[in-house]
This record gives sequence, C-alpha cells and structure tokens, in this order.
Amino acid sequence: MSGAPFVHLRTHSAFSLSQSTLRIGTLCDLASNDKQVALAITDSFNMFGALEFSKKTADKGIQPIIGAMVNIKDQYGTGEVVLL
Repeated sequence: MSGAPFVHLRTHSAFSLSQSTLRIGTLCDLASNDKQVALAITDSFNMFGALEFSKKTADKGIQPIIGAMVNIKDQYGTGEVVLL
C-alpha cells in the first residue's frame, strides 16, 4: 500500500505538563527511526519547546510543524482546538 506518509499532527512533549513525559529529542529520534517526513508539536497552552523542536527536527531532516492546543470560548461553550 503506497500513498502519502502519515504525519502526527497532535503530539505533546514534556512541555505539556501532566500529558506527556517525552522529551523533544526523544520525539525526534522516534520520528527519524520511523522515517517520518514531518512531525507536529502541539503542547497544551504553550509553545515553550518550539525553538528546540525546530532545531532538532531540522537536524534529523524532518519538517517541523509548530502548534499549540488551546481552549476557545464562544456563545456555544468552550472547546479544545489545535492551532498549527
């Protein structure tokens, strides 16, 4: 089966406290070993790891996708949204 490669678009790192313990270097190593062409980091309510993530993915030849998971509130309520 061939086609477009799978890309994780909702990945939390250790910067998402209580949601992940994976350090950015480990995430990049795992993606590289799996021959992934791109990887997104979408930590909760912050982008503290964006620079480190960009540098380490570039070193591994992986396209970095930067994002964050945030809460959005409107007249219908509050919900989680991933912004890439």
